[in-house]
Amino acid sequence: MSMKTILRLLGIFMILDGVLSLLFGKTYLRPWRRLGGPISVYISFLLRWPDWLIRVAGAGEAVVGARTFAATRVQVSEIYGVFAPLYDPFLALWNATLARGVDAAVDQAVSEYLPPGGRVLDLGCGTGANLARLQRLGIPFSQYVGVDLTPRMLAVAQSKLGHLPNVTFLQRDLLRDPLPDGEFDLVISTWVFSHLGRKADEVVEKARGRLKPGGHMVLLISSRTDSWLDSLLKSIEKAILAEPVPQELYLSFPGRVALQRLAGGLATLVVLRKET
Repeated sequence: MSMKTILRLLGIFMILDGVLSLLFGKTYLRPWRRLGGPISVYISFLLRWPDWLIRVAGAGEAVVGARTFAATRVQVSEIYGVFAPLYDPFLALWNATLARGVDAAVDQAVSEYLPPGGRVLDLGCGTGANLARLQRLGIPFSQYVGVDLTPRMLAVAQSKLGHLPNVTFLQRDLLRDPLPDGEFDLVISTWVFSHLGRKADEVVEKARGRLKPGGHMVLLISSRTDSWLDSLLKSIEKAILAEPVPQELYLSFPGRVALQRLAGGLATLVVLRKET
């Protein structure tokens, strides 16, 4: 195993361990005592600390882990290739804690803007979270096409949901590759545009070209928060080669019909409409 791989694995562990310590404090640490030996002794020592101190230490650990991971100079597809098996539980934890309320807002937007039997294009579909959303909401669709950069994320999506009728998963680079042919009633993208930086408007323009007249685009964008979590989030975003889309950029997206700040500014939901 190379030193780069060791550092990546160490960085991943420190990010996850730190974030969980930050979110759950002593509740997260207690089960580790079951391992026995030196780990149990160490955890017992930490449990003597005040809960707030454990959470602060967890935030610091996550920052160090993010910087360790970033130092290995990975590509976006490599990052998500590593995280693919853990992505679904991490997303569930993210939505239940720091991003609380975000998923419900996306549910409402999809229910409002996707007509029954419509065609859906999912940009950066990952492991298929938005297709699972359609299933959960019971919204019928005539076709779903999900595109993503990372083969391992697509493999997870295919294994979970590839058996559904009228579902296609394709590997695409949103910045370099053309989008799938056809006209779609809804284009959706969640937690992806932070990887596009200041070229996000180019992808929006390409996606608008795939919308039917009167169709909508629902974009969930990572945005800057004014909370104490900001420095931690910056470090984690840097580790995964992401940064929030500048406000002036997403405010300039054409056809905007709705904008909603969510989770204390952690995310922004933007809805665009293509005129008939």
